[in-house]
Amino acid sequence: MKDLSKNWKALVPPSVVMVAKRLHEAGGTPHLVGGATIDIIEGREPKDFDIEVFGKDYSQLEALFPDYPCKQVGKAFG
Repeated sequence: MKDLSKNWKALVPPSVVMVAKRLHEAGGTPHLVGGATIDIIEGREPKDFDIEVFGKDYSQLEALFPDYPCKQVGKAFG
């Protein structure tokens, strides 16, 4: 297993951290998911970031981020 303590936070842009903090402060539970997690584990720079959120429905997410596109992809997976 790779040593993730080697500056993995440098691979996560401040904008992604800001989104996660805003979600957490609003009562949601954000998780970084998808290809970015694999890229970080492998020590590569991620090309994009996906955040899964528990505790907030889609309309609440849209209200938290009116200037950003929110994609409701989880619904397609059941």
